Amino acid sequence: MWKERLLLTFYRSVVLLAFLTPIVSAQTLVDLRTQTKEVDFTGANTTKPIKTGTVLPAACGVGEVFFQLNAPAGSNLYLCPTQNSWTLQTGMVGPTGPTGTIGASGPTGPAGPTGAAGIAGPTGAAGATGANGIAGPTGPVGATGPVGATGPGGATGPVGAAGMTGATGPSGASGAIAQIQNGGTNLPVESILNFSGGGCVDDATNGRTNCTTTTGPAGPTGPTGTAGVAGPAGPAGVTGTTGATGPTGANGMNGAIAQIQNGGTNLPVENILNFSGGGCTDDAANGRTDCSGAGISGVSIAVNGSAQGTQPTLNLISGTGIIQACANNSSANRVDCTPALDTSYAPSRSMDQAGTDRSVVATSSNAGTSFVASGNPTLLTYTQNQTFSFIASDHACASGATLNIDGLGPIALSKVIGGGLVNIAAGDCVQGVPILLRAYGSPVSAFVLTPDGSPATEWVSNLTAQSTSQSAVTLAAGPAAGSYRVSYYLDQNGTCTSGSNSVSLSFSWTDGSNPRVLASGNLTLGSLQSSSGYLSGASPIYVGSGDVTYAATVVGSCGSGASSYDLHVSLERLQ
Repeated sequence: MWKERLLLTFYRSVVLLAFLTPIVSAQTLVDLRTQTKEVDFTGANTTKPIKTGTVLPAACGVGEVFFQLNAPAGSNLYLCPTQNSWTLQTGMVGPTGPTGTIGASGPTGPAGPTGAAGIAGPTGAAGATGANGIAGPTGPVGATGPVGATGPGGATGPVGAAGMTGATGPSGASGAIAQIQNGGTNLPVESILNFSGGGCVDDATNGRTNCTTTTGPAGPTGPTGTAGVAGPAGPAGVTGTTGATGPTGANGMNGAIAQIQNGGTNLPVENILNFSGGGCTDDAANGRTDCSGAGISGVSIAVNGSAQGTQPTLNLISGTGIIQACANNSSANRVDCTPALDTSYAPSRSMDQAGTDRSVVATSSNAGTSFVASGNPTLLTYTQNQTFSFIASDHACASGATLNIDGLGPIALSKVIGGGLVNIAAGDCVQGVPILLRAYGSPVSAFVLTPDGSPATEWVSNLTAQSTSQSAVTLAAGPAAGSYRVSYYLDQNGTCTSGSNSVSLSFSWTDGSNPRVLASGNLTLGSLQSSSGYLSGASPIYVGSGDVTYAATVVGSCGSGASSYDLHVSLERLQ
């Protein structure tokens, strides 16, 4: 209702303005509210009684009207029904008039621009259900359902009537049994003859004769049968005793042995000369053969020229790092022995080249915190200055990670920073990338991440949620002269509510003779986070003297709210 009254007031104002238009040219000021009555503006060239613009004023009084020039046609007029609150006027839908006759169709005009969406009308009543459509084709037969459970068994049916007795079969070939005797005594003949052993008795109750048999005395021995075929020859008998010694044979080429000596002393000459050890050589000067027990009864063994002993058997034993294997080579009248390297104690050349004896492939249950690994061969103890090629196989290292090899206990993974030993940070080892570890301490207390050479030295500074500039922060105080690499990562933390500002980073140091500055670009700190909201970089520098410092400079300010940034910088000694 109030909208109608407001529109009526608006139309009256238009009428008043039209009436007063000719008067305005002759009168300086006219109070339309008190000095007019029944004003008619129909004769005015133009009438603009409403305030216009492209942006609704922030404040308005009750009854004010505003025409927004840049709004879609039909959505321009706003009224102020309550203090400082504009309402778009869309009008009310009037009653539907009677349907006129349909005129001839005119040519189709060009499509006009799409108007603003009107307020959705109420949902109409549901229409009547349409006729059923033509039935669609029958769908494919569904898969056979699972077999149902077996139902309970039915009750047992009644027993059928007994069958008719068959006709009696014909008599056997020898006729029916006419008589039964037991030891010559006749017994009644029954329809069943039952033998259970040892005589027969009439069993009238069961309609049968029971007979039992017993074993009689053995009959006389029958005549001997003909001889069977001869069996195979039996095994050879034992060797008989040695026969008497035959007559002495003819002398050899050098004649019969006439004398036996032991160390120059004559011994009786027997018909057998037995050598149980030692060796023999021809002694032509003395007309004899000299035999020595030392050459056969034992072998003299020396190591590096030092005699170890003389024994008839040389025993080769496998030792630490050496595997000894021997085989009897009877065709060559010798024993062949081959030593081999025991790789459970000593690495082979192929193992050394492959690096498997120093490789430690570790897992951490996909957490990167507590790594475990097995050595090959098994590690027996941790020792100062042991070196391993460490691979984090399932996850990059987390901060403060440890390594436990063959159950010897977890050892902290550490690194050298600023001249001191500290725990590694997250990401200091990358999944699947080998790095060198050296055991430190006695007992070992750390596995140090280091290149193969002098330990690396690094300085690190981490700042988070900074909203103001940082000036001349010392990163490394008086490092030794040499080559370094400076790295930085600058990212947005907090965002502005509106507007934006920026931050940049610079490093300062002195090389051989002059002060130098390395500056980054500007990082915009806006009202939204984005995937590109960071800056990073790394540059090699040479430090001759003095400190290495950095500064972060914030420029501008947010339209509203406050932004912040995180800063991570480091300096690493290269040589």
